[in-house]
Amino acid sequence: KTGPIVFASTDNKKGKELRQKLAIPDNTQVVCYAVAQRKRSSVRFHIFETEDEYLSAMADLVNAVNRLKNTHLIIKLHPSSEFTETQMRDYLPKCQGLSILHRETFADVLAASDLLVSYLSTTVEEALINHTPVVLYDKWNRFRFVKSFNCNGIAPDKWEADVAYYTSDSETLDKVIRHALNLRKNTNQFQLI
Repeated sequence: KTGPIVFASTDNKKGKELRQKLAIPDNTQVVCYAVAQRKRSSVRFHIFETEDEYLSAMADLVNAVNRLKNTHLIIKLHPSSEFTETQMRDYLPKCQGLSILHRETFADVLAASDLLVSYLSTTVEEALINHTPVVLYDKWNRFRFVKSFNCNGIAPDKWEADVAYYTSDSETLDKVIRHALNLRKNTNQFQLI
């Protein structure tokens, strides 16, 4: 009676429009970063990243994307985020292909994206429902939000095909992202699983 219960149902047309608005070239892969933010006064605060942890993980991701070619990073700020785009750009490492979005809907951002990177958020489930692969980056090695292939301690040539990957290693984050993007580009990994 309710229809599908999905927070974000992607529309490819809106995704293309957002890519054009952000001047992202057609041959560029788009990585979206979206996580839930909670204050210390919230329920289950011990699971969520603190603001310092959130910013540190985001800086690692920018550095990882800087090591990739033809890749654009969209940081989708949580609706409750108190950070401004200027504050984020001042804090984060410089990156040529970086967009920081706050007001756009997550559905449109996801439609423009080839991959989602997150720590903990319903955006992970939304991405998987919409056939967008996920990299769970848990710098703190404390929480894996969904069942995923653990890339830690395994040589990249031994990584399996999956729809979600987990890593806590900032030094291999770019390789995990590349692996997930290449699988999406060259196969329908959702059919492999």
